[in-house]
Amino acid sequence: MSSVQAILLDDAREALLREIAPVAGRNDLHEAFAAWLVPGTFPNLSIEGAIDAALGATGAQRTYQDVAVLGLAAQIRRLQEKETDALHSGLKWVVWRQPVVNGTPMGFCMDSVALLALILGAKAADDPELSAQTGRWVERCREATAGGLGLGVWQEWMVDIVAAHTGFAWRRKAEDSPYASEVRVALQSRGIRKGEKDYDIDTDEQQVLDLVKNETSAGLGAIRAVIRLAALDWIRRVRPVADLRNVQIQDLCNLLRRVPAGLKKWTWEDKPRTRAAHAARKWHIDNEYHVQNILWLLLAPMFPDLVDEDATPKVGPVQPRADIGIPALRLIVEAKFMRSGDGPKDVIEQIAEDASLYLVPGSRYDCMVPFVWDDSCRTEHHDELICGLRQIEGVVDAIIVSRPGSMLDNRAPRHSDEGERADSP
Repeated sequence: MSSVQAILLDDAREALLREIAPVAGRNDLHEAFAAWLVPGTFPNLSIEGAIDAALGATGAQRTYQDVAVLGLAAQIRRLQEKETDALHSGLKWVVWRQPVVNGTPMGFCMDSVALLALILGAKAADDPELSAQTGRWVERCREATAGGLGLGVWQEWMVDIVAAHTGFAWRRKAEDSPYASEVRVALQSRGIRKGEKDYDIDTDEQQVLDLVKNETSAGLGAIRAVIRLAALDWIRRVRPVADLRNVQIQDLCNLLRRVPAGLKKWTWEDKPRTRAAHAARKWHIDNEYHVQNILWLLLAPMFPDLVDEDATPKVGPVQPRADIGIPALRLIVEAKFMRSGDGPKDVIEQIAEDASLYLVPGSRYDCMVPFVWDDSCRTEHHDELICGLRQIEGVVDAIIVSRPGSMLDNRAPRHSDEGERADSP
């Protein structure tokens, strides 16, 4: 894969993440679906809140989505006794609901995510009679939408593949298409498939890549974005982020873009993890020095010649100092800490000034990659900011990482960076 293709895919992935972000913390079926299909995408993406909400919904408050959440929960972890009981009783309640009332198909007949989750939940319930009842109910839902009303190509394929995988029948109406390919690849990432002979996986993966590169993700919706992201990440699973024997600039950028995945295990405790610990630990990131520390931890093992606060040639009376220099790549990695009061314009101006001072005749560096820690999590500005930074002469790429959503409680007092970097240009 060329560096240009890698950048396109990375940008597409960021766009998909922005589509998915609104479901994190909603404690509903859509968040549960994302937590199942693309686990770890966001630090605050979890199925636990949705499980609590489902268990709390009883009587007239209970909905088929609550039961579907428990069906997905059974795919993620072992259910507790009360959760298992709620799944069993919920499925028994769902399968007695009529798919058609007064000639109108009910909403669950056209909710592909719920149907998928209920089918998987019925199999996880380990009750042959309940599974058989659910299977018959699914067939009645299929009959209710036999004309194809309310179900798109990707929805038809999603239910059909899961039904076939579990021994149920759906009898899809939709023909094959690239949208079917991304569903097949996404579900394969969870070990769900209709049969290897039913389709060519290499063709499917190529069709997914073509979709990702040629079709915008804006307005795709969270569920479609979850499916596409799962497919994309599965395709890229066998490709290491960098060849450690010959790391190039684009490899380094790919590594830095994966920082959010690494932050999943960042220390941010609510209580001590061991008996010997005296208190819970939270590793705050409050300024550019902390961001530089993260970069040093990531890059020093790969680049023995790494230099921090490297002095570049003086420009008149100004002595510039680059945050992190990699002489072997003639590259500077410049850390920035974007607070809530900082706009994209401020960051672009700062980086433009840095580049004009660092990348001068006689410098051992000729290119730069800004690494911006967005402490305000304003993802809606990231595209504009990355585009602007890439236009600066000497800037070969730009990375923006948002503070994880989990790093919110009991934050350390925050002070201005003014005066912290007296040696900066």
